Amino acid sequence: MHVQTILVKQSSLNDPQPFALVGDTVDFVNTLQAHGAFLPEELPRDALRAYHCDDYLAQVMNGGHGQFVGNRRWPEPMIRDIAEGLAAMQAEPYARIFAELRTIVARHGSWEQAETAPELEALDDRFFALDAYQTFSPRIAAWLRGLPILEPVPDADLPARLEALRHPDHAARLAERAHAAEAARAREPLWVAGRMLCALAGCAPMGGLVAGDPTARAPDGREGAWTIATAEENKVLFLFDDVAILCDAYLADGSRVTQARMQAHFAAIEADPDDLHLLDVFSEVTHRELARIPASQVQAAVRAAGG
Repeated sequence: MHVQTILVKQSSLNDPQPFALVGDTVDFVNTLQAHGAFLPEELPRDALRAYHCDDYLAQVMNGGHGQFVGNRRWPEPMIRDIAEGLAAMQAEPYARIFAELRTIVARHGSWEQAETAPELEALDDRFFALDAYQTFSPRIAAWLRGLPILEPVPDADLPARLEALRHPDHAARLAERAHAAEAARAREPLWVAGRMLCALAGCAPMGGLVAGDPTARAPDGREGAWTIATAEENKVLFLFDDVAILCDAYLADGSRVTQARMQAHFAAIEADPDDLHLLDVFSEVTHRELARIPASQVQAAVRAAGG
């Protein structure tokens, strides 16, 4: 089954801001892949071209071409979509910059080598000088508006239309994806350590990795932490070469950092943004140990899972 049209909100088609239509197209691709269980090759190629061109724009504007190469790891279908999209949109000089990026990656032999190539800095300078959000995004939106497969839908009707777009093998594909994701987590040291520690501390199940903080300090003074979601508030996970430690975070006044405390803090800042003292509340955070396991246990579990 192949999807033949790109569904977007009618209001986005009429919106003078390009981000509305481009954003709808990105949401369309994400929704059909995540919830409709479609494969990329079963979606309209022009939707994927717009999707990947917008991602290229966002990645470069956020961290340069090195971030784009490192984060996306240079898959050929995506690179082809961007090159074809830029050509179809007549998005010069972005097409020339991207062609030079392809040459740089080819010359270095792999995306890993090209990720830190010094030549990328000059590409970044040229890209940033073009004021991409004001010139590239409108180009994507203008091209989308001219596509005959673009179908504007009344705003209120779009969620139901997207919900109805499901691949015939939807359930089986989602189950297969879930199985693959779980197998991948079993080979990921952070997930393995978090799950083992949550079980030991009595706060299982672990719900996910929330964020990393390279400056957070463990009780022994070493830096580098991950915030993880658990059945009992968020916890802080430290994973070192010798040990994995699960902690709670505490403020200087001795109170534990909880989601309720964080919400109250942000509400206070919103109510009185001029109170600079509120910005200092979380400047001194310490971590108290809840549980620890040797890193060798994590490593053994990862090896047993085929990692």
